[in-house]
Amino acid sequence: MKILTHNPAHERTPYEFYILNKGYNSGKPLEHPCPNCFTCLASSQDEKELYYWLCFGLWQARAFRPYLIGSVIPFIRLNDLLQVLNRSGIKAESDPAAFKVLVDTLNLLVSREKAMKNTLTLLGEAKRATVHHYLTRR
Repeated sequence: MKILTHNPAHERTPYEFYILNKGYNSGKPLEHPCPNCFTCLASSQDEKELYYWLCFGLWQARAFRPYLIGSVIPFIRLNDLLQVLNRSGIKAESDPAAFKVLVDTLNLLVSREKAMKNTLTLLGEAKRATVHHYLTRR
């Protein structure tokens, strides 16, 4: 896998994803690029999935926080990101069954989180509609 500083002129490949590199969410994997991200170029879909979920897990565990530098806007250096990913990638590849269980668990938790956020949005809309109905009735 190669990791580069994102260049909007770069032609996208099917096996790439992005990693946020500025702010306290540095290390967060992204499906779509943003101005402050790295581009991760994988050689296959399996490699892309491995490193995407590895980044996601490390970001959730706040494993990138000790590597943030900068006094106003914290950021992570490319070499530090590579170092963390390489160490964790070796561990993930040494026990693929355990890593698959981790990825499946993360997928389940992410889908449940989305469902809960959707429920909260619907509850908020129901509250607004209830108040609106009360205020507009005669």
